[in-house]
Amino acid sequence: MIRGLCIHGGGDAITINADNVTIAGNFLGTNPAGTAGDLVPSNGVSMITGNNNVIGGPAAADRNLISGYRSGSIALDTDDGTVIQGNYIGTNAAGTLGLQDLSATPYGIETAPRTTNTTIVDNLISGNANGVIAQGGGVIQGNLIGTQKDGVSPLGNPSRGVLVDGTGFIVGGTAPGQGNTIAFNGYGVQVLSSGVAGRITGNSISSSTHLGIGLSTFGFNPLANDPCDVDTQPGNLGQNYPVIASAVIGSGNVTIVGSLNSAAGTTFRVEFFSNASCNPSGNGEGKTYLGFSDVTTDGTCDASFGPLVFAIPSGQPVITATATDPAGNTSEFSACLTAGAGSFNAVVPCRILDTRNPTGAYGGPALADAGTRTFVLAGQCAVPAGATALSINVTVTQPTNGPGFLTIFPSGTTRPVVSSINYKPGQTRANNAIVPLGAAGGVDVYCGQGAGTVHFILDVNGYFQ
Repeated sequence: MIRGLCIHGGGDAITINADNVTIAGNFLGTNPAGTAGDLVPSNGVSMITGNNNVIGGPAAADRNLISGYRSGSIALDTDDGTVIQGNYIGTNAAGTLGLQDLSATPYGIETAPRTTNTTIVDNLISGNANGVIAQGGGVIQGNLIGTQKDGVSPLGNPSRGVLVDGTGFIVGGTAPGQGNTIAFNGYGVQVLSSGVAGRITGNSISSSTHLGIGLSTFGFNPLANDPCDVDTQPGNLGQNYPVIASAVIGSGNVTIVGSLNSAAGTTFRVEFFSNASCNPSGNGEGKTYLGFSDVTTDGTCDASFGPLVFAIPSGQPVITATATDPAGNTSEFSACLTAGAGSFNAVVPCRILDTRNPTGAYGGPALADAGTRTFVLAGQCAVPAGATALSINVTVTQPTNGPGFLTIFPSGTTRPVVSSINYKPGQTRANNAIVPLGAAGGVDVYCGQGAGTVHFILDVNGYFQ
């Protein structure tokens, strides 16, 4: 046990080459008041080798203050089972001011590739250049990374909150209290190594200068989705992110509909978040975790989700999502979509149109490739003229060519790149969607299948107003 010391000046404060050592209740790298740092070119704790060592602990009296360094606060080299818990890393004793020498790009915690089963939990890790550089394996849970001790005020790590660059860490978790608050950093979380599984789940990630989650070794722009996600980009294999097609707020809830194109025949965990504003990149962040849905892609690599209903905080209408594959590769955040206001009203399921019927406004002919057809839906099937969006079931049948897709979007607006439903030649498929209504209460339906025609059926089960 190493407890109750104030060690400052000189080289590394504590170096360990042993098992089952506990370091608790110390001030390392600062004056006795914890108000100023030494700014020496060394580390606070260097764990060279050892198993099952503990830095900090669950009680306030166990907290170490490890700050005021030019290299870093905690460096793990060859360790198994190290626990880093409850410390203030990079800040003053009050948890309100950074003490590291940022000109020397210090880290808060760095784990080498040889480290295994590292637990980094319930720490304040702020005021460093990089909060956590995670190169081994383990979990990062329940930490404040880039904020002051109140979890709200900024004290960012200007390069990255978390960098995953090794055999894989879990950043966050699915149980209460396991999510990290990662805010006011350069990148919120960046995953670099090719093929590394970096599961990023259940966190609050916001106010990043660059990306909330970045999977690229260069630049500050999000990766582009690729069909069936066949690329192997650095960082979680460039996992595709979801596409949110619509989001409507009403009665304290948000109703979300969207899709994911990724590896065929695979189940993904799609997580949803709300934000007060969008990241400057156009892809979002995840200030408030709303919930998740498991979705499974079909043989054409497509999956749809929704309508999904989640409680949403006031003042956070910007919706984003991530997707995580079974191996733990999490995507970047999706593009932002600002939810519109409205209340949902159910109706008895009713068929508005069927192109197999005789030619007419709500009947034939079948949809033709590369063509767009407008249908006025307000005023039909108990949908009032003032409706702003519909909850619908769409069906395609008898396509004469393919593979094909339909995109349903508000009439009078630019067609989005996301599809509403995908299909193969001769296939009958159905999908749920929420679609905003455009001019005069109408929607445009675009068909893309290379040649030929397809029949289209639309049933409504509710509307937003």
